[in-house]
Amino acid sequence: TYSLFTRFVRQLGESVDVSLGLSAEQKEYANIDFEEQLYIANLEAVYQINRHLNLKASAEYQNGEGNRFLDDSSIGDREYEEHVYSVGLHWDPMKSRRNDDRLKFFDLSIIN
Repeated sequence: TYSLFTRFVRQLGESVDVSLGLSAEQKEYANIDFEEQLYIANLEAVYQINRHLNLKASAEYQNGEGNRFLDDSSIGDREYEEHVYSVGLHWDPMKSRRNDDRLKFFDLSIIN
C-alpha cells in the first residue's frame, strides 16, 4: 500500500476553520493479480457557534479504479466515483475542563 496525503487548514476570522485535503492511495497485493487506486478531495468548514457547540459541513469526492472478483472467480476491472456531503454537530459542555481539542462530530451524510 502506498499513500500520499496533504491538508491545508486556514482560519477565517475567530470562529471558522476551513480545510482542504487531497489524498492518493495505491494498493497492490502479492500472490494475486489485484490492484486498486483511490483519489480523494475533501473540503471542510467548522463553525464555532459558541464555546461548547460546533457545526461542521464537508464535501468529499472519491474516484477509484481497480480490480474486482467476478462470480466465476476471475478478475474484472471496475471504476467508481462517489460524492459525499455531510453536516455534523459537536456539543461538549466539559470542553473548558479538558486539554483535548479534538472534536468528535455526530455526522449526517448523503452519499451519491
